[in-house]
Amino acid sequence: MSTVISQFLERIHYPRNYVTVDVETFYTKDYTLSKCSHAEYINDPRFQILGWAVKRNSDPAEFVPQWPWDLDVDDTTFIMHNARFDAAVLRWHYGMNLPFILDTRQFAAHYFSRMSHSLENLGKFFNLPVQKKTDISIPHGISAYKLWNDPVIHKTAREYAIGDVDTTLPLLEKLIPFICTPVTEMAVMTHTLNMFLNPVFEFDSGKSHELIRKLSETMESALTAAECIKAQISGNLSFHALLDYALEPYGQSAPTKLGRNNTLILAVSKSDPGRRKMESHKSEKVRAIMNARSLVRSLPLHIKRLTKIGNQAKALGGRVPVEFVYYAAHTGRWGGGGGVNLQNLPSRGDSDIVRLSEVITAPPGHVLLESDFSAVEARGLAWCAGQKNLLDDFAAGKDIYCVFISEVMNRQIRKPIDSDSEKVTKEMKFYRQLGKVCILGLGYGTGYLKLQAMAKLRGIDITESQAKDLTYAYRRKYKKIPQFWNDLEAGFRLAFNTQEPTQPTPYIKMQSEGGDVVSITLPSGRRLYYHYVVVNDDSIKVYDPRHKSDIHLWGGVFCENVIQALCRDLLWNAIAEIEKHGVSINLHKHDSVVACVPIEKAKMATTVIRNAMTSVPDWATGFPLSCEIEESYHL
Repeated sequence: MSTVISQFLERIHYPRNYVTVDVETFYTKDYTLSKCSHAEYINDPRFQILGWAVKRNSDPAEFVPQWPWDLDVDDTTFIMHNARFDAAVLRWHYGMNLPFILDTRQFAAHYFSRMSHSLENLGKFFNLPVQKKTDISIPHGISAYKLWNDPVIHKTAREYAIGDVDTTLPLLEKLIPFICTPVTEMAVMTHTLNMFLNPVFEFDSGKSHELIRKLSETMESALTAAECIKAQISGNLSFHALLDYALEPYGQSAPTKLGRNNTLILAVSKSDPGRRKMESHKSEKVRAIMNARSLVRSLPLHIKRLTKIGNQAKALGGRVPVEFVYYAAHTGRWGGGGGVNLQNLPSRGDSDIVRLSEVITAPPGHVLLESDFSAVEARGLAWCAGQKNLLDDFAAGKDIYCVFISEVMNRQIRKPIDSDSEKVTKEMKFYRQLGKVCILGLGYGTGYLKLQAMAKLRGIDITESQAKDLTYAYRRKYKKIPQFWNDLEAGFRLAFNTQEPTQPTPYIKMQSEGGDVVSITLPSGRRLYYHYVVVNDDSIKVYDPRHKSDIHLWGGVFCENVIQALCRDLLWNAIAEIEKHGVSINLHKHDSVVACVPIEKAKMATTVIRNAMTSVPDWATGFPLSCEIEESYHL
């Protein structure tokens, strides 16, 4: 037995007996995980298990045709690489729930989220013996009968499967030391997996078909109004020519900007000023072309997403799987899997687009309770930076967006009330929204030009001078926040250059992990790891191997990383507290949680959720948490 693994299992209160497993399954060129989701693949009529690689503790691995039924799942820790697949096979094919799983893919994401987490790539990264998939693999189209009756194919399959488990076990040993809060993170990993394996939401296929029809009709109407076909609008060159032709009577041409290789390209992306000019042009034809372009580029994506959700739900008997990726972001936040990100369902824009979430519903007799932290990142920044005036305003329950913009404008800005005139309502909404953009955007070091662009995305037009005044007003009013950026950057440089631990702020610690790796320890004790660090006098950067590019860092970026990671830990604290009281969290969206509960238990669950979402853990004493709760029958 591995001492490293045994001690880790004891620490997290998992069974000391461990088995490493990996399933091999039938696939073809068309029927493969690269072309469909886990739910569709595993529940397809063609699905077939070819065999299991099984390694008991540190004994030699075996390749067997059937799951080893002699294993006591309640007294065994199962080690897998990509449990979203292997555990899903056991859950959906055999009806088994494994309570104790260690997934080396999740462990690797915790340590280095920005790299490829394939077993081959991780083996190379940690200098482990690893087989190249190009050298050995199970051929496509091979059935279980063929594999177990053809000696040549069986030998290849056995080497392939056993090679994977023989890499997985030492990989786990390499990764274990980097899990600094193991009890907490194992609970997070298990929760993430269980949301996927045990779906509760239902899919309303009738509403989905209705929405797809309406979205298709909207797109066709837009093309008719623009007097063009989809191909003309979709292609950049043809769209450029179409727009030039419509602008010709006005002596104008389509807006352009310098692209790569100093060539002129269209300047009509969301952040381009030319786009707004075209969308509000006096020519109805130009406006129609811009509208068609917007819809042709967006609506097919929404239709595709609805179709994917429907296909996955169909594979699971009408239930919608919540396939989240643990530690998808560097901060530890979750990401969407299976080609569908249920965290990012549209909440603004065309009314039909916003209705996409309505296709995901509570089962009969149940209701959905969604609770959202209120301005949690702004609160976290105030707490971490020690910005007392901002903390006090939050603690007093003030509308912080109105507080800030009122001071800047030297007039009272508030939420509109029913007795306001239309003019006053519009004005109050405008300025409060501007205050919100400033509070949520300027805390991470956003400059005035970017603030202007951010406001424009929210439909707020401000001049460069106004954006500059707002930026400087924020930094004057909340002086400790810019100081926080500077302290984080200075601390990171010091930790890297001296290779000694440092604590640049009361709640944040930093240290070198050896070589070009630096970690930031959060208030919760969790660490964020920065790899391939290069520190120069005028810059700090890390290399992102997944995108093969450098990421430039400074105090504002470190601040954003720290606060978003802190908020992730607060969200998990709330989830754990809620589930401890018997209410399951079935979905979360950035800073909110969704629980599907029986209608008769909604009142009790609401109390549990509110208490948990406003309870501060010991490591965040003084954090001014607040939340809102809504009840619905669909997302």
